[in-house]
Amino acid sequence: MMSPRIAHLSDTHLGARPREGIRQNVWAVEMRVRLLENDFYERFQEVFDRIAALDPPVDLVVHAGDLYDSPWEGNPSQPPVVAQETALSVIKGFIEKTGIPVLIIEGNHGLYRTLDVSLLDSLDISVDTLKVATQVDLKRALSAGKPLKFSYDELDVFCFPFLDYSVLESANLVTDFNDWITTYQKPDSKRPSIAVAHGMELDQSLFGAIFSMNYDYIALGHDHHLHKHSDKAWYAGSPERWRFDEVRHE
Repeated sequence: MMSPRIAHLSDTHLGARPREGIRQNVWAVEMRVRLLENDFYERFQEVFDRIAALDPPVDLVVHAGDLYDSPWEGNPSQPPVVAQETALSVIKGFIEKTGIPVLIIEGNHGLYRTLDVSLLDSLDISVDTLKVATQVDLKRALSAGKPLKFSYDELDVFCFPFLDYSVLESANLVTDFNDWITTYQKPDSKRPSIAVAHGMELDQSLFGAIFSMNYDYIALGHDHHLHKHSDKAWYAGSPERWRFDEVRHE
């Protein structure tokens, strides 16, 4: 049996708009320079076009969080309509063209922190064979003592949407969460398995127990720099630079 082929992307931040160092109407209008926001839409389409052209094709596309840029702590507004339309049209078009399933987990952007709803749910309803794993799904799995995973023909995918460490800590649930990982997110040794997680050690949102579970691959999101985290674990990085300190990112 051939090993499953996975396309891993993350941090597409659809709807991202420049916030600092931009004077009103100078950059966007007087200088006639295309808004950074449009670059994110074009890059999103380009990434899926490149994946569709791969030969042999991949078996699954995983997006490791931050599909949209907002809402987040710095901007409580929902994403621009064009961002939501881009996500829907590109993903739906990709699946209809290729038949390749897509899985998206929720990151810290595009997240309603005070509501038990997710922008990803509307995509899930609208697009066949698209699967999503949200923070609400994670909380329900933790409460019910059940895994948060999706099974495909030759692959199991264990999902770890973004979860704020401080929230777990304030509720005295850090130990319970790590126990849930080791008890319910355990892979079947007879089947290939991957984990998809959104987090970083910098803000304690990447939980060490994930790396003890012997997944065949761990697809990470949250860090915008493409790099290897550890054996079998990579950050895909953002497909588009969105801050000046990312200018050297590949």
